[in-house]
Amino acid sequence: MQNSASNPSQVKKASEKQKKGYNKDKANAQFVMKSYEGRELMRWVLDLCGFEYQSYVEGSFDQTAFREGKKAVGNEIFRLLNDADAPLVARMQQEHKARLNGEKPETQEVDEDKAVVE
Repeated sequence: MQNSASNPSQVKKASEKQKKGYNKDKANAQFVMKSYEGRELMRWVLDLCGFEYQSYVEGSFDQTAFREGKKAVGNEIFRLLNDADAPLVARMQQEHKARLNGEKPETQEVDEDKAVVE
């Protein structure tokens, strides 16, 4: 049987499969983001993607397109992290800002109930 976008039952089944996969990705992202080291790693990945930087390179369509591709990956990762746990994304951003300012960020982990572990 061939898949068809015009078959409502196939579309529903594919949508449910995709949603189930995304929910697993969100759970995995939340697990990673609960530790300081996980948030630091994810911030490093976002920086590698050029997530917050201009992608345009004057006179170089190829370099601009390449940077746009990296940035699109970073945007998807950020969306996943934010969907998984927006308060932990805010914490990640605060910790990153502290590191940039030469300050020592708080490195407390988060337990299953999102209460700070001391």
